[in-house]
Amino acid sequence: MLTLGINCLLHDTAIALVHDGRLVAAVEEERFTRVKHQAGLFNGGGMPLNSLRWILSNYGAYPQDIDRFCYAGAVDLYPSFLKAQVETLRRHAKELDSGMERSLFLDHHYCHAVSAFAGSGFERALIVTVDGEGDAVSIMLAAVGPEGIKPILRLPPSSSLGHLYTKVTRAMGFLAYGDEGKVMALAEHSERSSFDQWGTPVVVDSETGLVEVDWQAVRLLCSEACDVNSAFDRQVELAGALQNTLEHALCQLVLFGIARTGLAKVCLAGGVALNCCANRAISLLPEVEALFVPFCAGDQGTAIGAALLGDALYCATMHGHSYNSPYLGPSYSQDECRQELQSSGISYVQPEQPEQLAARLILDNMVVGWLSGRAEFGPRALGARSIFAASHLPGISDRLNCQVKHRATWRPFAPMVLEFDGHTLFEEPCQNPYMTSTAKVSPKARHLLSQTISARSTSRLQTVMPEKLPDVACILEEIRRETGAGTLLNTSFNDAGEPMVLSPRDALRTFFSTGLDHLFLSGLWVAKRDAK
Repeated sequence: MLTLGINCLLHDTAIALVHDGRLVAAVEEERFTRVKHQAGLFNGGGMPLNSLRWILSNYGAYPQDIDRFCYAGAVDLYPSFLKAQVETLRRHAKELDSGMERSLFLDHHYCHAVSAFAGSGFERALIVTVDGEGDAVSIMLAAVGPEGIKPILRLPPSSSLGHLYTKVTRAMGFLAYGDEGKVMALAEHSERSSFDQWGTPVVVDSETGLVEVDWQAVRLLCSEACDVNSAFDRQVELAGALQNTLEHALCQLVLFGIARTGLAKVCLAGGVALNCCANRAISLLPEVEALFVPFCAGDQGTAIGAALLGDALYCATMHGHSYNSPYLGPSYSQDECRQELQSSGISYVQPEQPEQLAARLILDNMVVGWLSGRAEFGPRALGARSIFAASHLPGISDRLNCQVKHRATWRPFAPMVLEFDGHTLFEEPCQNPYMTSTAKVSPKARHLLSQTISARSTSRLQTVMPEKLPDVACILEEIRRETGAGTLLNTSFNDAGEPMVLSPRDALRTFFSTGLDHLFLSGLWVAKRDAK
């Protein structure tokens, strides 16, 4: 059975394909259009047709071969002023499924929930989905197991922690959608004070789980944020207070859910679950036995959730519907990369051991672009479309921010580490293959990770298992032989304001327009003339 999951309504539009309960492909439309957070039908955008074409072509399928088209969004719940957009969606749906007998429109937060649970490996779990809003819900808590999803709490947009964070982000002079991560990074430089001088903007009732947001206090806070738009120190403290408020509210929600369900294994999803610092705070709660956050926690993940949920509804069970890899997008063979290089007149070398060469260049203080294998799905660069540098060489983070990423120097970078080195580098359990949480760096390891440590001595790490990512593991092992630990600085392969690169052509464009020194395309090596 082939099931297509489609996120096409708001933002981060994407397509996913499930074959007999197994996720086999997924890609975001932004990778093709080169427009970050590609808008959907209800936000002035369109259907993710490039993603659809790639999915069908890659799998050798046609629309008539698809058993179910599953859309993330219960469109019957949308207000009347969106009637035209809903009709546009139905028209597109009929182009794929003329009789609409194979089309399902599924609850937004259910799709988030399944996208998390299916990757967790848990038999049962408490699911907490938190975002701006979707299908008139901003927060959902549910018990999930093989028999399905049992919600215990669904809260309206007036309780939205996502809207709270976004409103303050915008008031501070950042983009209303997509810059929340910058505010989280700013908060790491703060004393984490409270919002006491503006009142208490968020209260979570420990008995009922209800979240009350004092929007008047939020407006006052936003006014203050606008007034101090150019005062960096004040921005830092506002960011810290906002982050503190979010973490406290999320922890209270999780504790309520555990008390209500008796489930101590927790899954998070929704855009707010991309907040790595909050995820760490939840993972450190004594009541939490285990925490899982997927690589696709944002709205792109609802495409995966919709496909898996639609297939599970057909089978009448969640059992067997799972995934274990983020590498779900297009790949480019060495021959395809060679053809792109030759057609562009770009010189290249085919080294016998590209991983060892990359490691040597990195240890020589070079910055390396890396394209290999299937593209990762979701907002994090996980080694398939990454920029690598040494995590221990002084000055490399400033150089990356200024010459490659073209962004503020206070923006942090993430380390990539061999999983078996994690316990010596960090003070906390740190199995984190999807870069969804932070961990405290051990004092003895600070010199090895000096370019990837926040002001609070934490890092948003990715742990690498050789069997999951063999080429990158080879680079890490080569570095380990020189430094004593397998570590890299890893950041997304893109310039400021752009999506991650997808194709060799994207990679070459970014390579020549930024301060990257070297580029590897499926094992082929390109060096700039001025690279030492």
